[in-house]
Amino acid sequence: MKKKKNIGVSLITIFCMIVLFMGVGYASFQEISTVSGTVDNGSVWNVHFDKIEATVPDGSLAVNHQAELDATKKTAIIDVSLSQPSDEISYALTVANEGNIDAIVESIEVAEASDETVETHVSPISYTVDGLSKGATIPAGSKATFTVTARYNQTDKTAITTERKNVSVVVHYQLRTK
Repeated sequence: MKKKKNIGVSLITIFCMIVLFMGVGYASFQEISTVSGTVDNGSVWNVHFDKIEATVPDGSLAVNHQAELDATKKTAIIDVSLSQPSDEISYALTVANEGNIDAIVESIEVAEASDETVETHVSPISYTVDGLSKGATIPAGSKATFTVTARYNQTDKTAITTERKNVSVVVHYQLRTK
């Protein structure tokens, strides 16, 4: 019985030694290759608002109007006060694609900005966008201009009050894939 146990221990020891020698032999013939680097496909993505200009039609009583681009030039902020029905003011917004990849307009978002000083009621001022729509392409190295118009739509002239509405305009883009 002791002889069988010694043979079993000897076989296990021999097997472990064989595995150890095979591992050392494999490791000594192993070659380590390291590949590192940076891939630069030369693509530049730089799409942003370039400028915003207001146009007040003759006869319009736009009491106050203010438009500016945020620090990143990704959002245009428009704040308008209009006095009477049919008053309007238009803003020409220019989008610049200064990268080398064509941009496709995914959506144009005109959203009421949160402003604590503006009362929460349905404003008769509405905004429309013309000149740029979903799916439009802004080629690399070019500019596109579109218009955002604020219009006082109230028809009841007996209850005219100065109305104010603050909105932000954001254009969402996607890369053009070929």
